[in-house]
Formats: sequence, structure tokens, C-alpha cells
Amino acid sequence: MPEDKWSRWLNEERWGDQAGPFQAALNSVRDRILGLAELKPGATVVDLGAGTGLLGLQAARQAKREGTVVLVDVSRDSLASAQSDANVGCERFAVGDALHLPLISGWADAVVIRSVLIYIPDRLAAAHEIARVLRPGGRFVAYEPINRRMEQIVDMTGFEDVRDAYQAAMDKNTLTNFAEDDLVEAFRGAGFTSVEIVEDDSRFPVRGKEWAHGFRYGAPAGYNAFDMLLTARISPERADEFLGHGERLLGDEWRVWRCPCVYLIAVR
Repeated sequence: MPEDKWSRWLNEERWGDQAGPFQAALNSVRDRILGLAELKPGATVVDLGAGTGLLGLQAARQAKREGTVVLVDVSRDSLASAQSDANVGCERFAVGDALHLPLISGWADAVVIRSVLIYIPDRLAAAHEIARVLRPGGRFVAYEPINRRMEQIVDMTGFEDVRDAYQAAMDKNTLTNFAEDDLVEAFRGAGFTSVEIVEDDSRFPVRGKEWAHGFRYGAPAGYNAFDMLLTARISPERADEFLGHGERLLGDEWRVWRCPCVYLIAVR
């Protein structure tokens, strides 16, 4: 049976042939999230949108056998991959989504996520559900890219139609329809006692082919920039033409592509 789109993207599509540098960057984000979560041995932790276990498996090493770390994801295939790498003994796995967590109220010391709120249309509802499962004083820590402010590194002269279509599509795609203030508002609205953000930026080493790959596979099908153009009625042929233009323009010279991001820390 073929993998679902989430697992296929996580395991095969998102990095192209640059898995090493991108995995190192993800590990750095992981360590910062878990540091902000202030996990201790014996902690009860939820890795929401766990995917293949980037956060949850490392959280288990910090919570140790006396703790419990529940990895929750909509993708059974991704959870199966994470489960095969579990080696502490405190890991648990559950299929679920951010609006319907399969956990009792007030159970968790911490909920951690990486790039999950960007896929959720109703972020206030998600914030309420996260608040429900946290104990009083529990911590929520998230990393989220602010994709609507990602810098454009390709000259779009001659592709103004593509530029305009992308701009029009941004407000309809959950990956690009919010800014950091929207996240703060959602978690304050859900009753968290304190909400703060730390602004940063994510940096990606790219040449032409990495840029083109990121444009097409930087998010799963239906969310990525290429599909955003299609929903804005740019033809596949015209979108391919733009990708070829950008790849040739950037060529083989390495440069850094930046995207603003935030770490959000909310206390129940």
C-alpha cells in the first residue's frame, strides 16, 4: 500500500539531494524547541504533528523511562516510521489531529510542535484544544515559519502574472495567510496566562535546483508554492516555465534563502 502524502513528503520529497544540511537545520530547531519547553525526567509530553518523530523521540530521551511522550499525527505511516526508531520505552503513538487530541484534560506538562499551526485553518480552536490537555502551568512551545514574508530571490521580470497569482493565493493558503500577531492572538484568546514570541529566521542553502525543488516540494501536495500557482489559475506549463527561469537565473552559485520564523512560548 503506498504511503500517504504526509509520509511521502517527509521521507522522500522535501529535501531533494540535500538531506544532510536540512536535517542539521531541523535538529537545531528541535533542540531549541525542547530547551524552551524545559523538559525534565518524568515529564508528560505531547508531540503534536509528530511526523516521523523529530521532536518526540528526542523528548523521550529527556523525559526518560519514568516519563511519557505521546506522538500524535494524522498520518499512520509517519507514526509507524517514528515508532520503528523509538528506543527509550516511554513513547506512545496515537492518530489524531490538533482539534481532537486523544488525551484527557489537564494531563500534559508540555505540548511541542514544529510547523504544525501553518496547516490548521482554525488556529484559535487548536489553541483551545492544546490548552485543554495541558495542566495549569504547563508549557506550549511552537516553531512556525512566517511564509508570507519569505524573501523572493528570483527576478520575476517577465513573470508578473506568476507574481500576481502567488500574491492572490497567499490569503487562501494556511501556510501563508497569517503573521506572528495572529498566533499570539489565538493563544491569548484560548486563555493562556502568558504568551510570548521570539523572532528569528530560517536559512536555507540553495542553488538554482534547490530553489526549484523547494518551490515545488517545500510543503506537501496542495500546500506548496507550485500548487498555489495552480489554484490561482496559472497553468502547469507556465509554472514549469517560471521554475526553469528561476533555476537558470540562480545557477550553481550557492546563496542563503531566508524565511522569518517565530518560536512561540505559551504558559497555561
